[in-house]
Amino acid sequence: MAITITDLAVTEGYADDNMLTETQLNAAVGDDSSGSIEYYINNSVITNIIQIAKDAWGTSSAYTLDGDGTANMTATLFNKQYATDYYNGGNITIGTSADSAWAAVDAVNASLSFKPEMIGQYRVTCYFTHRATSTATTEFEIDTGFRLTDGTDASYAVNSGGYIPATAAASGEFFHPCFITFVFDWSTTTTKTITLQKYNRTCTAVSANVVSAAAATGEFYIVCEKI
Repeated sequence: MAITITDLAVTEGYADDNMLTETQLNAAVGDDSSGSIEYYINNSVITNIIQIAKDAWGTSSAYTLDGDGTANMTATLFNKQYATDYYNGGNITIGTSADSAWAAVDAVNASLSFKPEMIGQYRVTCYFTHRATSTATTEFEIDTGFRLTDGTDASYAVNSGGYIPATAAASGEFFHPCFITFVFDWSTTTTKTITLQKYNRTCTAVSANVVSAAAATGEFYIVCEKI
């Protein structure tokens, strides 16, 4: 069905060369009854503009029509807000012993600052490679969890690790590409800092344990986008 808006049909109520009465003027312009200009603006023009705004931006609390004719947001329906960041300045050490709690991988380099233009859902996606190296001629075991957090909510955990039997010292190496994606539902437009966290659950005979972030080993990459 085509998108249409009913044409304005003004109730004139007067004839050529006759004096215009107040009643006739009110009926045509301002008594807010069907056929008046006031009624048409209030019940067709305004309501359709609000309908478009709600279909585009959600509830009225998420977007304000301020009457200045200037766009309130940089992003649009077809050019949604997003931000990306990456780091390849050097591998990020994440510890060679078991942790007791979640901790930031690197609050500066393994994070993304993002200021949403409106409240709603935003998808954050992160790519990186986890690497670990054995330290001795004993069994080598690594089990590390990774997740994303905005300081209030956290994503599901992605575990990365493996087991290598005893080998020559420092000859066992583990590396695993990691992918995390999570949808945050933000109720404010204050700036968010999304950080990659780690939790070393098991570290046995580990000499090096890093998030790869060097040109030779692979970059850390993160993106946030409105959905």
